[in-house]
Amino acid sequence: MNPRQRVEAVMNGKIPDMVPIGDGLFQHWGFINHFYKTKERGKWTLEEICRAVGNSGVDFAFDLAPSLTPHIEKRLGLTYQSTEWTEVIIDRPFKTIEQAVPWIKDIIIKIKNSDPDSMWSFVGNGGMWGLGQGDYREDFLLKQSWAGDAILMHTGSPASLDDCYMMAGMDIFSYLMMDDYGLLIEWFDELCRHERNRVKRCADYELSPLACVYCDIASKTGLMFSEEFLRKEYFPRLKLLIDEWHYHDIKVIYHSEGNIVPVIDDIIKSGADGINPLEPDVLDIRKIRSDYPDLILWGGIDNNRLLCEGTIEEVEQAVKDLIRDAGANGGLLLGSSGQIHPGNKLENCLAMFEFGRKYGKYK
Repeated sequence: MNPRQRVEAVMNGKIPDMVPIGDGLFQHWGFINHFYKTKERGKWTLEEICRAVGNSGVDFAFDLAPSLTPHIEKRLGLTYQSTEWTEVIIDRPFKTIEQAVPWIKDIIIKIKNSDPDSMWSFVGNGGMWGLGQGDYREDFLLKQSWAGDAILMHTGSPASLDDCYMMAGMDIFSYLMMDDYGLLIEWFDELCRHERNRVKRCADYELSPLACVYCDIASKTGLMFSEEFLRKEYFPRLKLLIDEWHYHDIKVIYHSEGNIVPVIDDIIKSGADGINPLEPDVLDIRKIRSDYPDLILWGGIDNNRLLCEGTIEEVEQAVKDLIRDAGANGGLLLGSSGQIHPGNKLENCLAMFEFGRKYGKYK
């Protein structure tokens, strides 16, 4: 099987010739330099990262992006601190609910008036993915031509609740839940509507059979919101977004870090075909497979400790355990529990994929 056939088999409930291997993000200079020489340490272009992923022999990849030059910039009044591979909000133009309300109302108007082809998310219209940089299909085909046989997922599809709490800040977001619930939900709803409109324009099975819908709704200790709130406001909107991808025959993996066990049933009812990133220090992967035999599981190899500090032998055992616990009868996309990031040892990342190929053969 080629990589696309392998991934499609898993997504359609069939057993491929071997467990597909891949990852979410490959923001690791050593990995990129290993498979495609870059010009300088810590820097890579979009073409370089795509070609590195293609040369690595993985089956699939999620959002590939060039490195950023570390800088501070303002977008939508928010101040962002960018590093080579990520960015965070370090300042906001409001400190109180009274100051936040007019800013949110202005954002809602901007979202309503924005082009559906521009992705409106936590990173706004810029950031590391260069969102809204051009024609979606043309950009995707260019990246795919660089990535070779490794299939690319559709650009990550935000379910947008985390857009609200990250842009507002969790303190202001929490106060809004109590003091101006209607405005908060209007903002959330407008973001969701915008993303559904974007999906209608860009979803194309020919480009890729797989999309990742993402929104962090949990931490390692549990859910960040009450189950009541999530079932009232979040999951109905999540279902509408997943339905839009399904309308175009594209399967959906839902991404949320943290302990999502209390709401896995809700995620499945919302239409998700699978979940990611399967943090093994948070989730009992064997039990999840037992409870949900048809659920696609993507991830599973710890990228917090194991890929950072572990030995090759420990990586080997983790891969064998994951395949045994989650992939014995198919249904597994093997990768890290989130992304290959700068803190990971290169040799451990390479070993993860090498052992995935060695022990993941079905026939």
